[in-house]
Amino acid sequence: MRILSFLMVLVLLSSSALAVTITGQAGKTIDLQQTEDGDLVVVQEQTQERAQTSTELEDSVEDKELELEQELAGKSRDEKEILKNQNEIRLAVHAFLAMEDLVGSVGKQISAIAREFDNSIQATINAEERIASRSSLAKMFIGGDQEAAEDLEEEVKSNKVRIETLKRLKDECKCGPEVKELFREQVESMEQEVNRLGELAKDEKDSKGLFGWLWK
Repeated sequence: MRILSFLMVLVLLSSSALAVTITGQAGKTIDLQQTEDGDLVVVQEQTQERAQTSTELEDSVEDKELELEQELAGKSRDEKEILKNQNEIRLAVHAFLAMEDLVGSVGKQISAIAREFDNSIQATINAEERIASRSSLAKMFIGGDQEAAEDLEEEVKSNKVRIETLKRLKDECKCGPEVKELFREQVESMEQEVNRLGELAKDEKDSKGLFGWLWK
């Protein structure tokens, strides 16, 4: 509790902090966001349960996968396509947080990287939505959304570094074969999605349009 209070004081003293995630005991996380007036408000509070056996881990991942599928209900076709793809990252994040107690001494490192991925998700979704919402007419004449593509590209670069770290930690983890296999699957899933986003960013940057040279 003292650590939590100390972190909140640090955030309040930092005028440049727009958002922060605080993680306490038992994986409980609180997301704080700074308003235009400088106030901090709780935008999300959730508890990530840590699995104690490989069976619990598999069940937790399956439950999360079902939850993510249900969240797609009522979304537009474009929204579903974006969220469906990026849910691969969200599912992997959930899996890595849930397996913290099953992977030995590297558990905290894995969880820390998972939270970094989690913080990156909304940024990549926002960039992809901006790219998807650009009209075909605008693309024809002035090209793709260069700013959105660059934002996405930056997130992709950071996430590729995180993936390489996860691969190293997978080799170092002291865990059973079931956990290691699920670890491998989630890393591969993350990597495929990050590569897809990288290709999307590249294609958008390469789309100059008929008059794109005017904005160079």
